[in-house]
Amino acid sequence: MVYRVTLDESCMREISMSDAFHKLKQWQNEGKVEIFDAQAEKNSGKVQRRPQPWEKRSSASNLFSQIAGVLFVHRDPKKLSMSEINDVAHLIQHQISGREIFITTNKADFLDDGKQARLQSMFKIIALTPDEAVAAIASGLSK
Repeated sequence: MVYRVTLDESCMREISMSDAFHKLKQWQNEGKVEIFDAQAEKNSGKVQRRPQPWEKRSSASNLFSQIAGVLFVHRDPKKLSMSEINDVAHLIQHQISGREIFITTNKADFLDDGKQARLQSMFKIIALTPDEAVAAIASGLSK
């Protein structure tokens, strides 16, 4: 199995010097992992834009609101900052692309306060820190 993982843009600055990143790159070179950069996809225009309030609600906008409700519990999805919108868009792109693991160092927005468990139970999105991702992939590769 080739693991398809998404690296969160916040992760890119911190992880590029870490042992976990070097292990992921090694596995990528060995054909065991495909790494996708969430920021690069956003800049390429592959991520759907946020629907405007006057537009008919679609399944994509419902998904946006649902994921935003997990990440930013006490915020109106229509009043998120650009950074928060990007966080939600990265998860949507990750999910619709059928990738296995979303890797982030942004614990506050993606992992803490039960967010990690809710993302997995509600959307089948596995969000992990770089070290957790390496351990999970290593466990799967050893099977």
